[in-house]
Amino acid sequence: MPFLRRLVNLTGLVTFAVAAMFVFAGCGDDFGTSCTLPDNEQVRAACTVQGAQSSASCVVKNIIQCDSRVCGVYRDSKASLEGFCTQTCESDGDCPGDSFCDEFVVGTGESYCVLSRYEGR
Repeated sequence: MPFLRRLVNLTGLVTFAVAAMFVFAGCGDDFGTSCTLPDNEQVRAACTVQGAQSSASCVVKNIIQCDSRVCGVYRDSKASLEGFCTQTCESDGDCPGDSFCDEFVVGTGESYCVLSRYEGR
């Protein structure tokens, strides 16, 4: 009986560990990796440059390529529908590494982390 009880406990522990791996598998840190925005008329209008003096910024939520589910183009960072995975923030301290927090689309009140290479744009 003690052997059977240990086997049941071990099986329960292994089952819990495997389940935890699946639950936390999507909790990685892919900030800054490239992602592709949906190719439709609304996204193209909002996320691409409209004139020579313009620099478009946009954020699209529920993008499965990103762990945070947020893909952004910052001030025409790619001049296309190629963006980078980002996350919401309230201050620079909320952002990984040397990235900074900024309001992507002025007037929305929503801020996201921006790769440091775009600072000063």
